[in-house]
Formats: sequence, structure tokens, C-alpha cells
Amino acid sequence: MFLLALCALNGCKRETPAGRDDTAMRHERGNQIVAEYLKRDAAPYRKIRVRMNITSESEPLKIYELEIWRKQSGDETLTLTHVVQPADESDLAALSTERE
Repeated sequence: MFLLALCALNGCKRETPAGRDDTAMRHERGNQIVAEYLKRDAAPYRKIRVRMNITSESEPLKIYELEIWRKQSGDETLTLTHVVQPADESDLAALSTERE
């Protein structure tokens, strides 16, 4: 998600009437994007669904979908990552604990 914010920063170029980049405007928009990311990242509960396309020269395309559940409380974060697709691997999951 942080990478998304960085990509958005690069995509916020606007030109002033003189045809030059308005650095102050891009800086302000970048600050807004980072502030929104940090606000959402501080949420005590979060559910994310991730889709990955994995390619290889020796194997056909594999599509994975993961559900990631996160719970933050005090100085501890619990994260459950569950493979949803492909169906034959949906019994795989990982639970991680992060402490400060």
C-alpha cells in the first residue's frame, strides 16, 4: 500500500500556467496521500484481499487470492493470511504476531 502511495506521488504532476511543475502543489498532494494512508493503517481491524498472477517459463499461469485479516491492539498486531484461491490450496494459512 505504501508503494501505491509513492506511485500516486509521482502521478500527481501538474503544470503551472508557465508550463513548469508546481512543486508546492505536488508536495501538498503527497502529504495528503501519506496522511490518508497512515490514518487507514492505524485502524484496529483491517481486511484485505490480494490477487497475484504468477508466471513461469516452465509452468502455466497460477492465480492466487489471499485474504489478510489484521487486528491491532496496544503494542501487538495479529495478522492472519489465508489462501482463498486456488481452491485446492485453500487449506493454507499463516498467523503472525508482531510486538513492539
